[in-house]
Amino acid sequence: MKIIDLTHPLEPGMPVYPGTPPVKIEPLAAMEEDGFREARLHLTSHTGTHMDAPAHMLCGGKRLDELNPESFMGTARCLRAESGGVTAARLEKELPRTPDCDFLLLHTGWDRYWGRDDYFTGYPVIHAAAATWLAAYGLKGIGLDTPSPDPMDSADYPAHRILLEKRILLIENLRGLDRLPEKEFRLIALPLPIQGGDGAPARVIAIFD
Repeated sequence: MKIIDLTHPLEPGMPVYPGTPPVKIEPLAAMEEDGFREARLHLTSHTGTHMDAPAHMLCGGKRLDELNPESFMGTARCLRAESGGVTAARLEKELPRTPDCDFLLLHTGWDRYWGRDDYFTGYPVIHAAAATWLAAYGLKGIGLDTPSPDPMDSADYPAHRILLEKRILLIENLRGLDRLPEKEFRLIALPLPIQGGDGAPARVIAIFD
């Protein structure tokens, strides 16, 4: 059995969505002085590798703590996405007519820009027609190695809204999707259990033989 961690670590100075407060990790106790270690974390609910709940964009949308744990795990497959973004035509060509997985991860390779300013500009997105196609596909969630399924300058976030309206969870800022097999594998994406959470950092792992 092989386990691949698809999560960016939480650390001070890590990339955050433009306009978002920076991550701070402040020591509160030290082993030498207090006999134990403890730290205070300052971060938003959409920091690093994280999961969007429907409540992130929709009035009355489900929050993460309203979802069963089964919502965060299942079978998955990885689809290579083109640099121009994910189109409905590509999905119709590459995916079977009947869903054969719970989660679809879209591998664009954009995580290679993690830590650079251009990580948040020009990344591949899910076009609105493709989002509509995916919304009818019966998935639990969609994972991306980009900061968002919508462009940075989007005013209405169509892909977010189309997918979240169907309670399809969005996992953003994944890494290392190039290490995943072409065959089906198991995915576990556990967000922090924040009460009323519109989103939360998540530990995401892939498991396969």
